Amino acid sequence: SGPRASSLPGSTPHSMADDGGAAGGGGGDAEAGAAKGAAEEESCWKLCCFFLLDVIATLGRTAVAIGYALKWTVRYGCYPVKEFCIWLIDKWRNWYQPYKKKQPSQGEIPGFIY
Repeated sequence: SGPRASSLPGSTPHSMADDGGAAGGGGGDAEAGAAKGAAEEESCWKLCCFFLLDVIATLGRTAVAIGYALKWTVRYGCYPVKEFCIWLIDKWRNWYQPYKKKQPSQGEIPGFIY
């Protein structure tokens, strides 16, 4: 600790013990290094878990979008087919049982006229 450490006003003397020996090129505290490695490992697991959650969320959103698209396709694509089938059934019923038609009779029916 020469004149360099205390040459600035308001500065305090600096020692290797204050920063764990990192500034002086020493090995530092072994437990601090182990804690740093554990923190890096934990962050690696966090990144992996977040990546997995992102993939699951993307797959879920994709499945929901596909479901809505199928619902729309079935709703608007099958409606004309359904209506055509109902029209065919009504035509067949009117041909097979004309007395059940939902129309007034076309025959000569006597009525009251002024």
